[in-house]
Amino acid sequence: MQSMIRRMESVKSFFSCFDNSVSIDEFNEAIKEFDFIKPIALIAYKLYLKDTVFINGNEFSLIQKKILLVFLMALIEKLSEGNVCILLTKDKLTSLFCDEITQLNLFTSRLDEDDLAVFNNDIDSYKESVCAFIEQKIIPNYIQMLSAESRLISPDLNAVSPLCVYTEDKVNYRLYLRSYFHYENTVCDYIKTQNNRMNSLDDTALEFYKKALNVLFDSEDEIEYQKIAAAQSAINQFSVICGGPGTGKTTTVIKLLLLLLAANKRDPLKITLCAPTGKASSRMVESISSGLLTPNIGDAIRRLCELNKALSEEELKKSIPTSATTIHRVLGIYPHKEIPKYNESNKLDCDIIVIDEVSMISLSLFSKIIKALPEKTKVIMLGDKDQLNSVQPGSVLADICSQLYKDKTISEQKLSVISKITSYSHEDLCRKYNNQSAISDNVSLLLKSRRFDSNSVLGIVANNINASNKIGDEYCKKTDENIAKATSIEDLFRSDKEVSFCNIADKSRKYQLKFATSIAREIVDKYSKDGAYINLLEQCNYIVDKNNPELSKKIFNALDKYRVLCALNEGCLGTKVINSEIAKLLQKRIQSKKTKFRAEIPLKNQEGEFAVGSVILITENDKLLGVDNGEVGFVAYDSKESMQKGSVKVFFPAIDKNEPRVISPERLKKYDAGFAMTIHKSQGCEYQHVCMVLPPIDNPIMTKELIYTGITRAKASLGADPRVYIIGDEKLFLSSIVKRVKRESGLSLMI
Repeated sequence: MQSMIRRMESVKSFFSCFDNSVSIDEFNEAIKEFDFIKPIALIAYKLYLKDTVFINGNEFSLIQKKILLVFLMALIEKLSEGNVCILLTKDKLTSLFCDEITQLNLFTSRLDEDDLAVFNNDIDSYKESVCAFIEQKIIPNYIQMLSAESRLISPDLNAVSPLCVYTEDKVNYRLYLRSYFHYENTVCDYIKTQNNRMNSLDDTALEFYKKALNVLFDSEDEIEYQKIAAAQSAINQFSVICGGPGTGKTTTVIKLLLLLLAANKRDPLKITLCAPTGKASSRMVESISSGLLTPNIGDAIRRLCELNKALSEEELKKSIPTSATTIHRVLGIYPHKEIPKYNESNKLDCDIIVIDEVSMISLSLFSKIIKALPEKTKVIMLGDKDQLNSVQPGSVLADICSQLYKDKTISEQKLSVISKITSYSHEDLCRKYNNQSAISDNVSLLLKSRRFDSNSVLGIVANNINASNKIGDEYCKKTDENIAKATSIEDLFRSDKEVSFCNIADKSRKYQLKFATSIAREIVDKYSKDGAYINLLEQCNYIVDKNNPELSKKIFNALDKYRVLCALNEGCLGTKVINSEIAKLLQKRIQSKKTKFRAEIPLKNQEGEFAVGSVILITENDKLLGVDNGEVGFVAYDSKESMQKGSVKVFFPAIDKNEPRVISPERLKKYDAGFAMTIHKSQGCEYQHVCMVLPPIDNPIMTKELIYTGITRAKASLGADPRVYIIGDEKLFLSSIVKRVKRESGLSLMI
């Protein structure tokens, strides 16, 4: 409570600096004391505001200079949370000071009912003073400043000022750092251009598309959304196929590529597959490779070759790429280089590019992709708009998918062509589901999940979480009713229910650390069972011959059977503590087995990160080593000789070749322990058993998107049902599943 008081008093002192009796120099010194003002705001202030500034020939007033600092401070604060801009309205600015900067929402959540009741009067008084400050000081002054030219801020896209302002209706102003305004305009111009474009197809081509779609999608469903998505993507140069887990995004793209290859009458098509992280690109390859081996795809290939006699089955199958890479590698983005190798002056050489997990792509990266694409390139993007957004600013996929909520989502011309080649009526194609359409000019929505059947508790819980919109509503209640309750960690991990929950009753640090230790013990126990990860390593005495790819593949599959997913890195129940506890227990097990090799290798770090059996998570792309952000490897010996020398290696899954990539630990630069990872890092991954660890105290990261993403990482494997073990505060969990992330941007308005 004292911390909360100090925070509010600090902000009140900041407001007092706006009095006209405080000179600009005094103001400049005073603001250094406020911990909620980032250094970059102070630097920009000194560069652009300390001296005389003119606006349309008139000098900025003292209050206007100070207000610009508030805007700088607010913008930088919001960028760190993933927002692209700030909306300068009374409500948003009030919220910024009351909730974001002062973090009152976090402080109040830690008070018991009696303390909160006593403190409510002070909170209300504080909020009243904030509102008064906004109304009396900021609102009367900022509109003139935002609509005029100055060294610091300008509404002109081509100006050189560091800040840019955008308004659609002359009322709701959005303030950007100029670079982000350029990113958003680049994406907006591209989307608008693509909305009005459609591939030119004659009657013969349309008839072939119709026959080929019937071959590829032989469904008994009334409406096959995969077929609609493939048709929409086939006629567009840019398309987004959006859907939740198990809706068949990968299956759709395999069939779409087969359709495009079968219809192609020019030179062989150059196809590039990529994703934001190494793990996501690996999963993409696995899905496509396994998909090509299914009987229905084989039958479809045969029948397509009957339609196009010039094709052979082997040729058509081999035309689908079975390798993928990261977007950074495709574009040639390297550390400390502002401009990628491939850019608007040096375009990529590909006919079709397929990009998976688009929800993870930031606004800046999306802009770089667009600039590097030749006009001829067909762009196919896959993603789930309900998952977490990118770590960096932007919500590009969600903004593009906002088209699905418009009254008229698709042009009559595109609608007619899609109707013709799918044989679905205009009414069927334009039908609304939960207030959204399944198709727009460039977006197709897959609605039927094949991962979860109608009786799947996991599917029911995931759908209810996604449908929740307010505390206490029916979906929130259904979620709670379908989750089994456990009384202890041991009881939780022995549950035979698809989704189970263990409540953290005591939020003290001591009790949380006990939870972390219990989680680690259960995970090590599961990894030690017959045929599990640690057991497999013990069977081969921790020696994994890289010339035996089947062994390493078996170990990776066993490793991916279980995974701990945390909301946070820090804290008693964060990845760092849980990984540390797992490492300790693992070393005790190794030593108890009296193995003949060292349990800890004395490398540059002395914390046992490269002890045999450890799991390593790569956190940054490394072109020289050929490892990418998000990839997971395990530590073992690659020969008896290396074991005798105590020289371990880190094994990563194979990419192009059949054998695993084997790297010496000292060559790795950016990595973490990987038994437990954040839910953010897990996007694009699938595990049979997921242990999702949530903080027991409220945190801004606790949202519907986070919990939905974590739960949907679970997937049945080899006929075995998935399991999700959730650990956290029950009330906080239920309140979080109705908190949707709304990142501030102007892209959805612009397009």
